[in-house]
Amino acid sequence: IASGGTTNLSRGTINGNTAVGGTTSLGGAIYSEGTLLLEGTAQVGAENKANTAIDGAGIYVASGSVDLSGGSITSNTATGNGGGVYVAFGVTLTMNNAAVIGNQAEKGGGVYVKGQYSQAGSDVTVSITRGSISDNVATGEGGGLFLNEGRRAYINGVTLSRNKALATTFVKPDSNNRNDYHNGGGGAIFVDRYSVLTVENSTISGNDAYRAGGGVFVFSREYRLGELTLSNVQV
Repeated sequence: IASGGTTNLSRGTINGNTAVGGTTSLGGAIYSEGTLLLEGTAQVGAENKANTAIDGAGIYVASGSVDLSGGSITSNTATGNGGGVYVAFGVTLTMNNAAVIGNQAEKGGGVYVKGQYSQAGSDVTVSITRGSISDNVATGEGGGLFLNEGRRAYINGVTLSRNKALATTFVKPDSNNRNDYHNGGGGAIFVDRYSVLTVENSTISGNDAYRAGGGVFVFSREYRLGELTLSNVQV
C-alpha cells in the first residue's frame, strides 16, 4: 500500500506468501505505508499456509495507520519481530474486535510495536479493545504483544491466552548488551522501558514464559522504567 493510499479488506484470505528482500524482508502478506483497514471476515494467514518474512510476516506497517476492526491474523511466521503485525515507530495502531492467533516471531509473536528510546508521550498510540490475542509464540519475549520503548498503549476487554515466550538463553547484561538477560519474559505481554501500558476489563490467562512474567513482564533498568496499570483484570 503506497503512501497516501487506502486499502479496505473485508473478505477473503491472504496466505502462503513470502517477502523476499534479504535482510529487509518485510510484510509477508501486506506492506503498508498508507492507511489499512481490516474488518469483517478478512483473514491474513491460515493454518499450514503461513505468510513469512523477517519482520511483520502478516502485516508490516511502515507509516500511516492501521485499523483492525474485525478480521483475523493467524498462523504467520517471522524470523525477526512481529509474527502477526509489525507496527513501526510513529504509526498508530487501533484494534477493535480483531483476532491475532497462532503467530510466531522472535519478539512479539502476535504484535510487535516499535518505539524510540525516550519517555512515552501523553497520547495513546496503541489501542486494543475487545477481541483476542491468543496462542502466539515468541522465541524471545512478548509472546502475544511486545511494546517497545516509549509507547503508550491501552487495552480494554481483550482476552490474552495461551501465548508463550520460550527463549532459554541467558547472557549477563553489560553496558553493550541489554537484550539477552530478559529473554523468555512476558508470555502474553512484554512492556519495554519508557513504555506505559493500561489494561482494563480483560483476561490474561494460561500464558507461559520460560524465565519471568508468564502473563506480563515489565522491563526496567536503573531509572529507565516501564509502567503497567491493571484494572478489573483476571489473571
